[in-house]
Amino acid sequence: MNWRMALRRTLQLVGLLVAISYPVMPALAVCDPNKSTLDKVDLLGAQGKFDDALKLLDGVPAASQQDFRFNYSKGKMLYLKAALTDRNHWNPPLPLSPTMAQGLQTLVAAARMLPSLDAACATQLNAYSILNTIGAFYLNRGYFKDAENYLLQAYANDSKVTADTKRKIRDNLGLVYLEERKPDEAIRYYSEALTLHSNVASAQLVKAQAIKNTQVAKPVVPAARK
Repeated sequence: MNWRMALRRTLQLVGLLVAISYPVMPALAVCDPNKSTLDKVDLLGAQGKFDDALKLLDGVPAASQQDFRFNYSKGKMLYLKAALTDRNHWNPPLPLSPTMAQGLQTLVAAARMLPSLDAACATQLNAYSILNTIGAFYLNRGYFKDAENYLLQAYANDSKVTADTKRKIRDNLGLVYLEERKPDEAIRYYSEALTLHSNVASAQLVKAQAIKNTQVAKPVVPAARK
């Protein structure tokens, strides 16, 4: 088994097939002062080499470690490193390891920088995709309310993200509501994802409709006659 197959198998085992967003490249130098290093970090992360990615991040000058993309990248690498070695079976909610929690905290701190980002930089970096990424990570651990919170924030900022991220947001919201047995909401978001050419929405819509069909309405109890 080559490393690509091994990585995909491991990601499947830990449930990391929920759609995660990555910043769009290339970015303007003024928006992305550590672009060269962070491009390498994302490449290493895509190869599953999270320790190497984190070592590169440690080498970024301290003055640059308050940068939005630096924290976006670091949060992802920390979370994915922990998730890759996790062997819990899907029985949510799953506990967050210290490294995983640190990754999420780093991502949340980066998300708080969004209002202060220059609008052109936010667009160039696809910065608001971080809200979908946080939501996807919470979703993968079974924290559905936290996932819903961040995914709805991402949905509310729909005009600021790429078409690919728009699709991921809707796929993830559909999955949240599918897990919560709320088929009407799931159908809504999967239907929107389908119009954006989602490759999973069609099958998920069938599941949502099946749940809806099996949910029996509670009988109305007539008021007692006086």
